[in-house]
Order: sequence, then structure tokens, then C-alpha cells
Amino acid sequence: MDLIDVETELRSHLATRPVPRAPGDLAERTRARHRRQRRQQAAVVGVGLAVVLVFGSVPVLRGLLPAVGTADDVAAPSGAVTTRSLYDVPVRGPLAGDDAWLQAMAALPWRTDEFDPEAPPPVDSHRVAWAGDEAGLRIAFVLGQADGRLSGTWFTGPAGAEPGELTQATGVQRLVRNQPLAFVDLLEGGSSGVLVVVGLPGDTVEYLAGTTVTAAGEEQVDRRQLPGVDGVAAGVINDPRASAHSLQVVVSRDGQEIEAMSYVLSDRAEAAARAPIEGIADPREVGSRISEETVQNTLQLPLSAYGPGLEGASTVLLAAGPTADGRGEMVLAGVTFRSGATVLVVGTTQRQTDGSTTSSISTDDPQPAGTPLTDQVLAVRLDGDVAVQGPADAAVAEVRDGEASLLATLPLTAGSGVGSAGVGPLTVRFLAADGTLLTEVPVSELGR
Repeated sequence: MDLIDVETELRSHLATRPVPRAPGDLAERTRARHRRQRRQQAAVVGVGLAVVLVFGSVPVLRGLLPAVGTADDVAAPSGAVTTRSLYDVPVRGPLAGDDAWLQAMAALPWRTDEFDPEAPPPVDSHRVAWAGDEAGLRIAFVLGQADGRLSGTWFTGPAGAEPGELTQATGVQRLVRNQPLAFVDLLEGGSSGVLVVVGLPGDTVEYLAGTTVTAAGEEQVDRRQLPGVDGVAAGVINDPRASAHSLQVVVSRDGQEIEAMSYVLSDRAEAAARAPIEGIADPREVGSRISEETVQNTLQLPLSAYGPGLEGASTVLLAAGPTADGRGEMVLAGVTFRSGATVLVVGTTQRQTDGSTTSSISTDDPQPAGTPLTDQVLAVRLDGDVAVQGPADAAVAEVRDGEASLLATLPLTAGSGVGSAGVGPLTVRFLAADGTLLTEVPVSELGR
């Protein structure tokens, strides 16, 4: 059994394992899960690969596996498990009755690229699962199978288009037979997009449109119903680029939420999701000390966590520089939400001996509105290094242990810098050029 078969079997198991009915404290548990996911550090081979894995045309699991023995791990009734396949469901959508159109659509060949795991299924196995017009687009989802394996791809074109006028919008995606999947495309102008979710008849769909943060630092998850018929839901979403990063779809089947989902972006939606984040403030001019890739990779985390909830927010670089061993880079940045609340994010990249690059990123819960990020005194540790920001006239930072012994001295530029941190409880002292102590702050670790 190859890796893809193992992956498919695992996804199938997860997809058919329902979870208990929603508890009364679902809203609070949802917020807690968001915080827990965000606090996890992401160690990824290759800068930017995390974005490719999550938002490319590779199906991914949504959510975390529950811990054994917790309330999340309660066994669900076996009667809700279904082995029904998407391939066996009759055509759905407004074009379901147009046999000539459906036959012509199914007859179109599929484009594959170097990242597709295998050759596409034969054309005579193609069948349209859903087709219709949505927000000025004609969209068709086509399935095919070979050797018992199910695959699918999406086509788009202008509303009312004939099959020959549609173009393939995604790569070929290996599918789990009974697992819902979500497709995101970008509408003309890029200010809005369309979301289509295909499940089994009877499924209902909600999606998380973003997370806003109040002035008190409290997160408010915007969970919305997506209108649908026969297990397929579709609608317009705002800020598709941010939505693509943060999109979470919740499909309910027989009163229980499905824990596994596949996601795919159209080629143009994926290109928009990969576009650099713009408008990053850099008042201390620290960005020039490291690569743009490290900055962009780190800032994907708050974009993924909050999505459209970042509307009206501002982003600022606080500290950046090479790591102490000279093989990596570190950046500390912050986001100020429209409400005035703030959140920090820290990231490192490290070059390995084999030439690859690993990346670690961490963030924390939002803090209430108060002192502007650029005026705060900060010392944040990640992977043995520390990024510091102090008074602009600070020339040196001293890293000291719990007994005040000097561990490292960091030269600062405009009051900020990066250096070695060590382990255990630490304090950073900020000194002026003449050695005068300006201020000091404990070293913190985001997410802990």
C-alpha cells in the first residue's frame, strides 16, 4: 500500500467517524480550539510550504484529533456511519436535467500537472456531480474513478457557458468517497469570491467567515449558514484571499458534525492567496535585516487565524535579524485590530545542512487595547533565540538568567535586535550607549 493509499484510508476512517452532538458550551470550546491551534508552532520544511499544503489543491484534514479519554473522544453511535459514495449520488444542481450539457461536460479531458499523484481516470468514467451558476460563474464539479479510487476536478466559466467554454480551474484531487469537500474561486475584481461545498444529500453546511477581536481582546467567531439543496451549498464570500487562508467549513450529517474535510482553491484563488501581504509598517527599519520570505511566512499565521477579521487591522515589524548561529533568521511582528486590541507573532527560519529550510511560527491570545505595539518593551523567545524591542535609544540588551548572571549581550539598532536566549527563566535589560539601565523585561514565549 503506497502513502496515498494510507492517506486515503486514514481520511476515510476519520470521515466516517462522527462526533457527539454539539455540547451546550460549543461556542466557548470553538474559541478555545482556535486558541489551541494558533498556539501550536508550525515546523515546516521550506519557507512558505505551509501555505502550499493548506491552501493548494491537496486535500487536508480540518481540526485536531481529540485526546483519548476527553469529552471530545466519546464514541458516537454507529448508526450514523455511511459508506455512500459521492460518485453514486445522482447529478445535483440547476443543470441536473440537461442531459446533453452533462454528457458534453463529462467528455472533457482533464489536465494534470507534475504534482498530481497519478494519471487522471479514464474519460468514460467521468460524471458530473454538480453543475450550476453562482455569482456570475458557471461551475461544474466532475468525478471519475479508476481501480476503485475516486478523483475529481472543477471547471469554471461565465454564467450560461457551454461545456467547451469552461476551463479546468484546479488540479486533479484524490477524494474520499463520502467526505465533503469545499471549493473556493475568485470573482472578477478580486473583492469577493464563491464557496461551493459538496456533501451527501441531507448534509447542511456552515462556514467560519472570520474571527474579529474586541477592544477587550475577546475573539468573536463569525459562523454563518451556507444555503444549500440536496447536500450541496454555495454562496458568495467576502475577502476571498483572507477567507482562503482561514476558511473552515462545518458540515453536519444526521445531526452530527463531520470532522474531516477536503479543501481546494481554483488556480486564480490560489494565486491570490500566495500574493505578498502588503502595507507592513517598519518604523525601526528592521525588515532589511532579513529576507522578505521570512517576513511573509511568519505573517501567514495571523492571516490564517483571523481571515477577514483582519479588515481594518495594521501590521508592524518590531524586531528582526539573523539568529545567533548565523544559519537562520528571526522576526517579531504585531497586529493591531480595528478595535485597538493587539496580537504578537514570532517566526524563525533555519537553513539545514542538506540545503532545506525549516520554519517555526508562534502566536498568542490577543491582548486588550492599550499601549501601542511600537511603544511596548518586549523580549520573545522561540527555538533558543530571542527577539527584543526596547526604547529606541537602547544600544545594548543583556540577557540574564534567574540569578542575574549575564548570558549574552545583544547589540541593538534603534532599540531592537535578535540574539541567543538559552533556556529557563530569563530577563532582558536594555542599556543606553553609556551603560545606563533604561528598562528590563522578562523573556516570554508566545503560546505558553
